[in-house]
Amino acid sequence: MIYRVFTSDERIKNELDILLQLFDRGLSVLHLRKKKWSIDIYRKFLQTIPKEYHKKIIIHDQKVLLDEFDVGGFHLSTTQFNEMDKNELVKLRQRSFLWGVSASAHSFKEIDPLLKNVDHLVVGPVFTSISKTDYHPTFEWNVQHLSNADRLIAIGGMSDKVIGQAHQLGFNQMGFLGYIWMNDDPVKQFDKLCLKMNDL
Repeated sequence: MIYRVFTSDERIKNELDILLQLFDRGLSVLHLRKKKWSIDIYRKFLQTIPKEYHKKIIIHDQKVLLDEFDVGGFHLSTTQFNEMDKNELVKLRQRSFLWGVSASAHSFKEIDPLLKNVDHLVVGPVFTSISKTDYHPTFEWNVQHLSNADRLIAIGGMSDKVIGQAHQLGFNQMGFLGYIWMNDDPVKQFDKLCLKMNDL
């Protein structure tokens, strides 16, 4: 079971300190997703994170930073994916990323075409979103029958209360955002998550 934490787009008080605590507690994958940040702010933030954690970070949006930091992977926005030709995608995937290249899918019909070009897909919302208002699943994301289910990452409404259900739906990778950040104690939330994961 692999659990991933996605950063909030908003500024979080003591965010760096919190992230370092999560890494120290065993976080395997962090999706650094800051749509509102300039490349300079992105760069400075990465520079403040000790290099031993960079392999655990998947950066979003700022592709140019791949030449500056030895990070664990890259997530393509839908726009970036659509603007890249196949040769660019192949070159991106050939880089020595620990966690590969990912993109997002919002329906079953998108899965197979996208997985021909990326390593993992973030799919959802699997459950009603915690961080977005009125963002609900429009069908059941049951992926048990899919041969490539191990390459899918469930997101949307993920919490310690639904990970068992998500696992039953066929997901072995799960992403957590609102559950972690929309709480006064993100580190405590992560600890609860780890305890629940150990029970599965």
